Amino acid sequence: MIKHRYAHEIDPNGGSAAARLGRMVEAGQRVLELGTGPGTVTRILHSKGCKVTGVEMDPESLAMCAPFCERT
Repeated sequence: MIKHRYAHEIDPNGGSAAARLGRMVEAGQRVLELGTGPGTVTRILHSKGCKVTGVEMDPESLAMCAPFCERT
């Protein structure tokens, strides 16, 4: 469980925008994620073998998602 004010769990098979986005991106793709927050979607993309470049203004959020990004 991610502990952050903007973190939430995503059902990868659900109907949320984040879940639909995760399904749209094919495994192994290069992704530019703007506004990563704490990395909720970033983790899904990382688990699919995607190479994520994450952009985030909040240093705390960026530190949380950095391990799941190729570059921040």
